[in-house]
Amino acid sequence: MEISEEERHLILRQMRCITRTTDKEKEERWAEHLQDVLDNEFPEKPAVGQEVDQDLDITQPPTNEQIMEICMSLR
Repeated sequence: MEISEEERHLILRQMRCITRTTDKEKEERWAEHLQDVLDNEFPEKPAVGQEVDQDLDITQPPTNEQIMEICMSLR
């Protein structure tokens, strides 16, 4: 199986991330990651949000039952 140059680059970057252990190395990796993220150009068209039917109450954390229901719906 042939691995593309892009896939090879991604694998090597992931391996570097896993093998870095010192604080300095972690800081360098974060700096590299943020530089990659911030170098991306803005999209030509901004994202369009969807209208919602009702406002959700987010002042209270979800109950255990709600969490279980959501987890079960993901299966």
